[in-house]
Amino acid sequence: AVREEDLCRQAIVPDAFDAREWLCPPDPLSSRACLGGGEQPCGRCCDVRRGEQGDSACWDGSLSFARCCDPVAVARRGIGAYRTYLPKAVSLLQFRACSMQCYIYVDGRLVAEHSGGYSPFWVDLGLGNDEDASGDSELLVLADNRFSPEWPVHQPYFDWYQPGGLLRAVEAHALRDPLKYLVGVEVFPQSPQGAVDVRLRLSQACIGLGLHVTLAFDGDAPTPLRSIAQHLSEETWQETVPHPKAWSPADPHLHLLTVSLWDGDQEVDRITVRFGLRRVD
Repeated sequence: AVREEDLCRQAIVPDAFDAREWLCPPDPLSSRACLGGGEQPCGRCCDVRRGEQGDSACWDGSLSFARCCDPVAVARRGIGAYRTYLPKAVSLLQFRACSMQCYIYVDGRLVAEHSGGYSPFWVDLGLGNDEDASGDSELLVLADNRFSPEWPVHQPYFDWYQPGGLLRAVEAHALRDPLKYLVGVEVFPQSPQGAVDVRLRLSQACIGLGLHVTLAFDGDAPTPLRSIAQHLSEETWQETVPHPKAWSPADPHLHLLTVSLWDGDQEVDRITVRFGLRRVD
C-alpha cells in the first residue's frame, strides 16, 4: 500500500543510463554496510512490512532505518510522483513503460495498477462521456521501484537493476465514444513475400454490437467494411501486404497498417502500426 509519508518525501527519479551504480555503492555508510552483506542486501532490513522501521534486528545504534533506508541513500529506491492535468475529453491513456509498480489516480481515485517495467499498457479512465463537464481532471502517477516479491523479476541478486519512473512516453486519447475502441493491433509477418497475421483486440463494450473495421496498408485505399466477431474481443486475420518489401539491416524498410473501427457510418477509433517483413532462420 502507498503511505502518505511516502508521497510527502522527495523522490529522485533516476536516469536510465547509470542504473548499474545505484545499488549498494561501496560507501561505508551505504545500504551494503547497513544490511550486513546478506544474500538480499537491500531487502530484509528496509522492508516496512516488518514494521515502520523495517527489521528492528538490523539497527544497533550506529545504524538506523532513516540512515540506511532513505530512497536516495538506498540506491535511489522509492516512489516517484508525477502530476499533470487532463481535459475531461480524455478517456484513454497508453503508458509505454512505467517501472516497477505503477499506480494511476484520477482526481484522487485509483483507476489502475500495473507491474512490468518496459511492458506497455492501457488505462481506461472512464472519462470523456460528459458533454457538460468543464475543467480538467488531475492525473497522478506513482512509480514505485522498491524491491518487492510482488514484482519478482527485479530483485537485488540479479545482474542488472532497472531504474524507476516513467521510462517512455504516455499518450492521452480523446475518443468519440469512450467505451468503443481498439485496445491494440499487432502484425505477425509470416513470409517476406507479404503474408501476415493481423491480430485485433477490442474493448469489451464492442462485443455484440455489430461493429466493422477497415484495413489500409501503406496509405493505400482501405478495404471494404469487414464485420468483426459478435462474441469475441480478439480476432486474427490472414492478410497479404499489397506491395511487400523485405526488411534487412542494409535496408530496414517498415510497412504501415491502419485499422479503423466503425459504428455504422461513424469512425470511432483508428490505430496505425509499423512492422517489418523479415525471417530469421
